[in-house]
Amino acid sequence: MSAFSAHTTLGIYRRSCPNDTILGNSFLQAYYCASSCYESATSGLCLNESISIYQSICQGIQCPSSSLNKGCYGVCPNPDIAGIGVRVAFYAQSLVNALIVIFSPDDAASSAWASTLLTGSLVIAAIAQKAQQPPTITLHHATLVFNYATLSCISSLAIAPLLPVWRSTVSEHHPPDHNHTGDDIAIGGTSTLDIPGVYTRARQMRQRIIISVALLLQVSLQWTWALIMFLSPAYQQTVCSGATALIFFFGQFSADEINDDKYYVWVLWLIFGLGATLFLTVVLAVSGQSRAYSDSLHSSRSSSSSRSQPPLKELFDAIRTSIKLLRQRRHQLILLVNLVSLGIWVSYILMSEIQTWANCIFPGENDFGTFGQITALILALAPVWVLVAAVPKVWRRVRRALRTYRRTRESISNSPAAIGRPDSMAIELDPPNSLHHSVGDVRERLRRGRTTPAGPRAIPIHKSTPVCTALKPDNTVKELTRTAVGTTGTP
Repeated sequence: MSAFSAHTTLGIYRRSCPNDTILGNSFLQAYYCASSCYESATSGLCLNESISIYQSICQGIQCPSSSLNKGCYGVCPNPDIAGIGVRVAFYAQSLVNALIVIFSPDDAASSAWASTLLTGSLVIAAIAQKAQQPPTITLHHATLVFNYATLSCISSLAIAPLLPVWRSTVSEHHPPDHNHTGDDIAIGGTSTLDIPGVYTRARQMRQRIIISVALLLQVSLQWTWALIMFLSPAYQQTVCSGATALIFFFGQFSADEINDDKYYVWVLWLIFGLGATLFLTVVLAVSGQSRAYSDSLHSSRSSSSSRSQPPLKELFDAIRTSIKLLRQRRHQLILLVNLVSLGIWVSYILMSEIQTWANCIFPGENDFGTFGQITALILALAPVWVLVAAVPKVWRRVRRALRTYRRTRESISNSPAAIGRPDSMAIELDPPNSLHHSVGDVRERLRRGRTTPAGPRAIPIHKSTPVCTALKPDNTVKELTRTAVGTTGTP
């Protein structure tokens, strides 16, 4: 089976091209002499100045007609598929998606749809060009479409399990406490999903469905284009397909080499791209809920700081805390999957750029200004405003949560009853570096009459115990419980 329909007549016209202008030559002679462009591409001299005028003439003759069989003088440009604006759009969109998940996970649904729309616009345009008779997309651009669709899917699927929308909220297990207000912000600013009563289960399920549909469509588009490439070997400029440079696994191959004795490279390349997205999809389905804990890496980076510490000290503490979390096996697996995904993502970017450089492409593809390139770039950068607005909000949210945490902890530890009986009744809270409690969690435990055991001396506190009976008349403790629980009664 042939992977590509290729008939190469590279360099069949070998006449000495004059260095003077084209005015003294016939039109046909200029057309023949332009063949030196593609011959020089093999030696890295593509698009040199001495033959640029012949290239323009050859491009005007060869590109409008894909059936021209007078030699291959260069790959026709396709700026709406692989222009500089489209390439930058895909790279920037992947990076912005990752940053939005870190700084504003509640906006991840809109970001996922932006990624899906960008991938869909590229793949649908490629399918439309492939369906024409004859096709108007070259083999070089078809492989680039698969590369861009794959790296977009990898970036979306790799960060999707970290979203807090996949895990259960308190409201799914306990009735919402309407006494809590919207000011209750979880430590680290991960998401308001940790707060009872703010997000209902129905709204969370809608967000899950929206993100799931976006990711499913994105992966389906990638798989669809891979099947089209595998089953339909016809492309524009059939005469150039055999000599087109293809970069698979950082190795350069031509279609003629693959058709002759290296067909397995073509199959492995498709399986690798599809397998990477399939693996990440399975990871999302299996471990999406377990990976989105409140003590994940994106929520732990800012939780160990205090109000009095300078920003550099807080950053240092966040890095130190993240390193400590890597001692846990679960966080090691998370880091491993993310590093592998990052490596694959970078590899596809490098292979795409190397392939663009390795082929002799007629001028016009790197000229930014076409409608398709501008549209793709604007669509990719649309979520940037969400990121710009989210970064200062996260910083204020973290500092407010830490102030509340420290104030609650100091009030409990400095109460007269707690000072009088430190061994039996002090309500012990985990230190900030433990990163396992938010202010909402502390209030929920106090409301239900429980504390977190922090050592052998920490005991549960119940209403029926003498300790709680002795604490009831104390105004300091009453005021503390009003502040912590958000109610006017005792816990």
